[in-house]
Amino acid sequence: MKNWLASLGLRAQQKPVRTRHLREGPQISLALSVLFRHLRVGRKYNILDLGPACGPNVDFFSQFASKIYIEDFYQTLTSFGYLSPEDGISYEEAFEYFFPYWENTRFDYIIGWDIVNYLKREEFYHLISYLGRFCHPGTCFFSLVSTLKHIPERPTTFKIID
Repeated sequence: MKNWLASLGLRAQQKPVRTRHLREGPQISLALSVLFRHLRVGRKYNILDLGPACGPNVDFFSQFASKIYIEDFYQTLTSFGYLSPEDGISYEEAFEYFFPYWENTRFDYIIGWDIVNYLKREEFYHLISYLGRFCHPGTCFFSLVSTLKHIPERPTTFKIID
């Protein structure tokens, strides 16, 4: 069967790309700094992290979160190869199956890391449409979008260190 999510990673090389534009070690994220400035100590937020569970990130967001939802989005979607449009499975149905939230769940922040780089426009549209049901006005979606010609084979696991 053809997997409609098989497109994940198509922009990626078969092997991780090493160029002078990709740097190892800690990086400064201006966008993450802006996100941090929006978080208020003493206020508790519902945060959805679409990356893999990562201790430093959980520790960081725990100081601001009343609840942290962690969904390794890329791993979840690429581990199921039996969904296809030919089977009558829509994006909406797949997202409901993979990410079943209570109807009254509301996220204040969604941390997408670099997952957007691995989705086609239509896939991203349906993801945002689905997650939009669990947002309220002012919900922030944080994402890192690559401007490089090639991206790594898989999304990067980012760790907040400072």
